[in-house]
Amino acid sequence: MRAKILGLVAGTVLAGGCGVGPHYSLNVSRRVAPYYARFEAAAVQHGAPAGLTRGIGARFVPKLPGRQVGVCVRHPTRGREIKFSAEAWLAADDAEREQVVFHELGHCALGRGHEPVGHGSLMEPALRYGAAEWLAVREWALRELFSTGRGVTRVVD
Repeated sequence: MRAKILGLVAGTVLAGGCGVGPHYSLNVSRRVAPYYARFEAAAVQHGAPAGLTRGIGARFVPKLPGRQVGVCVRHPTRGREIKFSAEAWLAADDAEREQVVFHELGHCALGRGHEPVGHGSLMEPALRYGAAEWLAVREWALRELFSTGRGVTRVVD
């Protein structure tokens, strides 16, 4: 089990994300856009409204502080943006990237905070699942992510 600390803290850092388009902002990096599309598809599949990522930009910065790999930033007048560590992105596999993007969109699009460690939620502050394990728990994790009644927990060894 991996314990990469994501330090995925939603902040109030100066950021810009102007949303245009039916599914996601035009300010979304091409490397991140497929994960935004996956998030949108999963949201609709789990009963959430379409267009949750609209207006949320995404870009890469060389490195984030500490061991952070992503951070949702909000600006009161210019919207929301997710910054990803380019260094961490290059080292990550597809499953890790999906988890990081979904976690940050959990903050930016769903307004979710962090969940306590040990429940298996994508909203925990650390990346839990390697590729094989992610495939096994992905559907449960997505149901929990998009559930309106929090408190859905899964004990993870």
